[in-house]
Amino acid sequence: MDNKYKPNSTSPTGETLVDILKEQNISKIDLCDRSGISPSVICDIIQGKPIIDKEIAQKLEVVLNISADFWIKRDARYKEYILQKIAKDIAQKISTTDTISIAKLCDEQCKDNGVDYNELYPFLIKETNAMIRRNVLKLALWGIVTISLAYMLYELVALIIGELL
Repeated sequence: MDNKYKPNSTSPTGETLVDILKEQNISKIDLCDRSGISPSVICDIIQGKPIIDKEIAQKLEVVLNISADFWIKRDARYKEYILQKIAKDIAQKISTTDTISIAKLCDEQCKDNGVDYNELYPFLIKETNAMIRRNVLKLALWGIVTISLAYMLYELVALIIGELL
């Protein structure tokens, strides 16, 4: 049995960074000067973009005395949360939105949140499949379609969604 706590939301890594800066009485400008990280990168992190790579994490470790591993894992958790949230939002809109709008929505959401479009795919497939299963099962339970027809509809819609992505 997996007893790991899995919250349904997580705060941006930038919020953690701001809290630590306050706690250590370090200004953002000081952090930039001491770490060599550009102000625009620090601003992006604080604004919630999950962009912390190994180099940035190591620079934060030197200045803040908090391990690079912490920053990488913290940012990865937040990025995963964003990708799951985007995928869920998109999956809910698929039944009412045309293909071009879906592609634009994926692109906009990823750009706005500073994540790579290609990384969204597995999360989008998972959320879409879950949405399709729920909706097709509802049709079967309501007696609108038989279980076998519901399963075929599920397979058809999953195939179409796979081709859209």
